[in-house]
Amino acid sequence: MTRALCMLTLALSIPLLNGGCATVVSGTSQAITLSSEPSGATVTVQPGDITAQTPTEIYLKRNEAYTVQLEKPGYQPVSMELKRTLNWWTLGNVVGGWWVGVPAAIMDLTTGGAFRLRPGSVEVTLKPS
Repeated sequence: MTRALCMLTLALSIPLLNGGCATVVSGTSQAITLSSEPSGATVTVQPGDITAQTPTEIYLKRNEAYTVQLEKPGYQPVSMELKRTLNWWTLGNVVGGWWVGVPAAIMDLTTGGAFRLRPGSVEVTLKPS
């Protein structure tokens, strides 16, 4: 193998082994804090069929949007969306140039590292029904 081919192979394999900038810095999942007043509400997160009681912290994959529902007997249910937004660390892949940046960006998009979930925490005051 020529030296140039070795360097090219190395440059292309680094992001595939390590992930892109956003994946390395932020990871592929995100902690979301959920609380309610009064506490003890049942939280259901879709997709994923995740169920918990407030206050709690759950970890969600960054590559999807979610619907969060909070319910407690005697109170009106509350539903809200957790949306995917761009993780600005994804732009760090540009520094790598074409040969490294494009595979790294693809890795970030594939793993979900290219995104953040917003809002990052949910605090709800439940209204009596």
